[in-house]
Amino acid sequence: MTTTRIALMLAAGVAIVGLGAAPASAANSGSAMCANQDPVVGVWVNVSGGTSGWASRSGSGYSQNWSYNTQGKSYSLTVGCGGTPQQWAASTSTPYYSTSWAHVICFPGWAYGVGGIYAHDRCYAG
Repeated sequence: MTTTRIALMLAAGVAIVGLGAAPASAANSGSAMCANQDPVVGVWVNVSGGTSGWASRSGSGYSQNWSYNTQGKSYSLTVGCGGTPQQWAASTSTPYYSTSWAHVICFPGWAYGVGGIYAHDRCYAG
């Protein structure tokens, strides 16, 4: 084999190994809505086994869009309804970790329900 061929084979091997080592990422996004019509003042993304943080938000009022890089891991959302970004009037969370929370409706502070099904201080897929 020629030196050029060996160099190309080694370079290809390094490129393949490099691709396999790339970190998983999943930029999740969706919307968060406060059912009591208080404005969404913050969205915290708690990533299981990853880096948690504040989601970027766009829009205004009681229904806003959010986005965050969940690193391909399951996550839960905590949504602030009412108050200020520094001091929420109420916070509501999704009840478990998932890889697919996107559009959530949050029920802060008091019970809502029809036919015996109640949501209280929780966010659910909407």
